[in-house]
Amino acid sequence: MGGHSGILVADLAQVEGDAVSLFERLQKQFPELIILATGRREEEAAVAGAISSGCIYRFLHKPVSTARAAQFLGTATRRYGELREVEALALATIQQAANRPRLAKFGPGVTAAVIVGAACVWWGMHRQQHPAVTTTVRSPVDEFLSRAQEAFKAGRLSDETNENSLALYRSALAVAPDSEAARAGIKRVIAALDKRAALELRRGDVVAATAAVAELQRAHPAHPHLAGLQRQLRALPPAPPPVLAEQGTVTKPSVLPRDANTR
Repeated sequence: MGGHSGILVADLAQVEGDAVSLFERLQKQFPELIILATGRREEEAAVAGAISSGCIYRFLHKPVSTARAAQFLGTATRRYGELREVEALALATIQQAANRPRLAKFGPGVTAAVIVGAACVWWGMHRQQHPAVTTTVRSPVDEFLSRAQEAFKAGRLSDETNENSLALYRSALAVAPDSEAARAGIKRVIAALDKRAALELRRGDVVAATAAVAELQRAHPAHPHLAGLQRQLRALPPAPPPVLAEQGTVTKPSVLPRDANTR
């Protein structure tokens, strides 16, 4: 209320009533406010319209990881800083134009015209710097595709969190069944999982190979290479038993003491 509003993080589980109406009223009263919403995937559908219109700048899925939260807050902070810098620069330009001494000799009418012109320039800059509010409309499918690409680059192909590349591409396809980008993204993730499983098998790491083959099976149970990869996995020698430690003494299972009474 004092003009210092910046970023609002709203947990949809704690918002009572119509969340979209609340966010729209807040944005109308505070145009510079950056609204981030957080909630579960089923809660996102209730505010999909606000996301596509730009009223909600970003949606953060639960469970929230520290890295993902930091990324969202960093993006929102930079966005808010851009808006504040543009507004401060434009307002300073208006003040400077109004205080120029040489304009006084032309009379108040010309001075007022200059101020109005500067105000129009400021308003145009203000509108350009609010794409999420006024001009740029980012659809839910574009949001899913963008996050899926980020997850793919980070190596989160199909882990158990909601913020993995495969789940996000499939969410995009659910929103837009004709999306070629979503279909191509899913194929790229499956190919990467296939490549990862084959690589771990060549390395001979039983534990890593088992995890990689299982991940591919969860992502694509009917994958044509799956049966062959499973045969290769069964052919690998079993993993060695873990090293035992007792009272600071490490005993290797492969080495037996010569005397049972000697340590």
